[in-house]
Amino acid sequence: MMSFRLFLSPAFPARAIWFAIALTLWLMAPSARAQGKPVNPAPPQSPPAAPAPNPTAAPNLDARSVTPGPDARVEYFGAEGGYAVGTQSVTFLGIVRNVGAMPLPERALRLRCLPIAGLDYTTGDTLPFLPALARNQAVAFRWRFAPPQATGPLIAGLLLERAPPAVPMSNGNGMSARTSPRGPLTLGKSEPPAVPEPETGNIPGARVTLAVVPRFSVAPRLAPVNALDGQPYARLEPNQARIGNDRVQAQVLATERRQPLLMLAGRDASQWHIVATSTALFSVLAGEDGQTPWRETFRWRDSRVREDRDGAQLTLVGEAGSRWGVELILDARRDTAALSGRLRLTARRTLRCFGVQLPRLLTPVNRYAAEPANGAPLAVEEADAPAFAETNIAADRANGVTFGIAWPSAPPLDGWRWSRLPGGGDAPGLLGAQAMSDARGAVVVAGATLEFPFRLFAFGPSDTIRDALRFALP
Repeated sequence: MMSFRLFLSPAFPARAIWFAIALTLWLMAPSARAQGKPVNPAPPQSPPAAPAPNPTAAPNLDARSVTPGPDARVEYFGAEGGYAVGTQSVTFLGIVRNVGAMPLPERALRLRCLPIAGLDYTTGDTLPFLPALARNQAVAFRWRFAPPQATGPLIAGLLLERAPPAVPMSNGNGMSARTSPRGPLTLGKSEPPAVPEPETGNIPGARVTLAVVPRFSVAPRLAPVNALDGQPYARLEPNQARIGNDRVQAQVLATERRQPLLMLAGRDASQWHIVATSTALFSVLAGEDGQTPWRETFRWRDSRVREDRDGAQLTLVGEAGSRWGVELILDARRDTAALSGRLRLTARRTLRCFGVQLPRLLTPVNRYAAEPANGAPLAVEEADAPAFAETNIAADRANGVTFGIAWPSAPPLDGWRWSRLPGGGDAPGLLGAQAMSDARGAVVVAGATLEFPFRLFAFGPSDTIRDALRFALP
């Protein structure tokens, strides 16, 4: 919805992985090559999957921005559960939305779901066509892949491309008729009858989204909460860190390739619940002058904790690629169900920054558990208007706990604006926000630091999602 988020250790042959990805996409997109059109990767970790902009054009980071004509974007692509465990099969979920000003004809576009590294194909249609989509309508697809080995990166790609031309077929009278290789698509059905090829108009060409899945050897669990008399705490343990009090806790665990996974937990009247996870603690879209910007995400290297009578603080230290030093700071206080956060990015060379995405929370509720993971199109039930559409809060409620993230109402830099991440309806609960620049971006000189405040919260027991309003930032 996610920048290629490749979290590879220094010892891993990264160049070989990139070569394999490029070769795979080149081989799998002959129609784009034949027309002389490049297949450009787009940032995945986070919706939408649009081609990375050049430094003189404003990056289109908002999946719901309307463009003339039909225009489909990948709103989400990734592991349905957020992470993988050992060699257990992994279900990928892809959600595509028509963000254009006109309806999208059926069969005008199709998807290619590609196991890039560490994954084997199982069953189902990895080349589904998109059904007809009205303006702002979305459709979901699920695929299941199996990791043949217990270690190594898990990478999958989702290519959104124009549908191939219809295949000329004889009509039995010596005449030639153009029919499509596959027919009209009804949500939930994967093999419909044939129909004529639609007009595609000005539908954009191919876009690629990559998803890297963090993996654990065993399923992660919430650490015991030992807050005495509500005293905030911060703890460091092997491969994990946590902070909280007697009402809220954030636990950060390192996956096998040092990808951080954050688990946000809250308590109802008697029990703790993991209400959300985040494998994308943030991403930054930037580049040097003359470069096409690309997204980079957090590699966790070290941690610091501090405790005193009034509160506790956890600082995660690392970098985003080779160009940014990073500190992700979480503070806990007494008598609150919120954790105050600050993301600090320090440029290691002069860069032009176009956007920053805050922690993206994925709710663990699987709304598609009863649906087959076979590549068939699935209906996405659209929710009513978000409860906080006009606020700087993204929230959800589960197990008697209202949880989410809040961000400032004021833009972080001149010429920037905040944008809510797309989500809602029957899509996975994607809660988050991103700050986006204008066409020029912001020049950040070497050694300068950008700071972005936010707030995570998990309030319970809660009877209404409107409890989230108490955690709004000014």
